[in-house]
Amino acid sequence: MNSSVVIDHVKNRFPSNVVGVAYFYFDYKDQEGQRPSSVVAGLVKQLLCCLEIWPPEIEETYTSSLKTDSDPDYDTLLDALISVSRRFTAVYILIDAFDEVDSEHQPTFLSLVQRISQNSIKTLVTCRPHLEICREFETSGLRITISADDTDIKEYLSIRLNKRKQLASGLKTKIIETLSTQADGMYQTYFCEAKLQVSVGRISAELCTGKN
Repeated sequence: MNSSVVIDHVKNRFPSNVVGVAYFYFDYKDQEGQRPSSVVAGLVKQLLCCLEIWPPEIEETYTSSLKTDSDPDYDTLLDALISVSRRFTAVYILIDAFDEVDSEHQPTFLSLVQRISQNSIKTLVTCRPHLEICREFETSGLRITISADDTDIKEYLSIRLNKRKQLASGLKTKIIETLSTQADGMYQTYFCEAKLQVSVGRISAELCTGKN
């Protein structure tokens, strides 16, 4: 959700033919569709969609691919990404949930981020803080820790629970207090989404049996 806000902000702030924006959301359930060549090809396609005329080198790559009836390899696609990015005054690339990358491909994607960053492409990578591979970014960029305080968590839960008209006021309060106490401030949206359904049933049972 936070990544989508960043993307929308950049897209709304700059004309698409002047500033390029591309993004990729990793999902551990779709490892086959997240091979390095597939990800880079997707980023190239997004940037090309913002241009009225394709660069000559991209036309050549496309024509060559048709003639050989084969997809461009990873290095060719990476060169194409860098080439296309030079057609904009600035390019922003967002890579979300880097921690869900297959361990086999993590070094390649880390090298990708470092390579495009060296070519003046502004890159934002989101990742859970505990992974060793994500600490590599600290040597070449700024790290920002995003966390939520108790007020944020309680407000979010209150909005969600108010949609459940069948829940008693006392039960809603119990759920909000329980989840905000258990949360540690990191990735609270996902934490709350995962725990909400379970807590409604569990806390209801505890109230009925007189447990605290």
